[in-house]
Amino acid sequence: MHRVRRRFSAFAARDFLLYLRFFLRFLKENRKIRFVLIVSVLVFSIHWVVVESVGYYVRTRLLDLRGLKELSRNFINRELGRAVTLGVVEYDFPNAVVFEDFRISSEEDFALNHILLKTNKIQFKLGGLWKGQPYIRGISVKDASINLDLKDQISGELIGYIQKINIPEIRLSNTTITISRDGEEVLNSLKGIDILIAKQPQGV
Repeated sequence: MHRVRRRFSAFAARDFLLYLRFFLRFLKENRKIRFVLIVSVLVFSIHWVVVESVGYYVRTRLLDLRGLKELSRNFINRELGRAVTLGVVEYDFPNAVVFEDFRISSEEDFALNHILLKTNKIQFKLGGLWKGQPYIRGISVKDASINLDLKDQISGELIGYIQKINIPEIRLSNTTITISRDGEEVLNSLKGIDILIAKQPQGV
């Protein structure tokens, strides 16, 4: 068995060298393709360096990501009176911040595991970042799960809370909504819903 593996490894290495030699000869004979390939590699490398450099500068000089995470958690706790968990927070090139594993409880804690909103990723789109005065100009939520209880006071006050946070646009894509009353489901897992909440001068 060991001898068979050694032979297979030898054949694989020889085939790889053969294909590599063929590929290099092909590039040598086709200057246009070689030029396009080299330019593509250079563009990709430059883009990667720029993204990483900008990300490092933003994380170290412009944004306190840990402070932003605590500020968001405290706001929800204070204004909604609901428990919230936030996972990793990352800068998203060029002008956004992403929270992972975002959950808001229907209760003051997660003891009963009643989840009001759950999503793996929520994106905060920022304005004024490069002027040193960042503000949230929009929120994008994908693949969220929303569970509303008609007996819960917060279900009738969501619009008021959205007006209070003063964010121009909130977009939810591919959302799943479940509506219940006293624990009994009235509407079960309505899927694929896209919601756009845009603030106008007269209100939402």
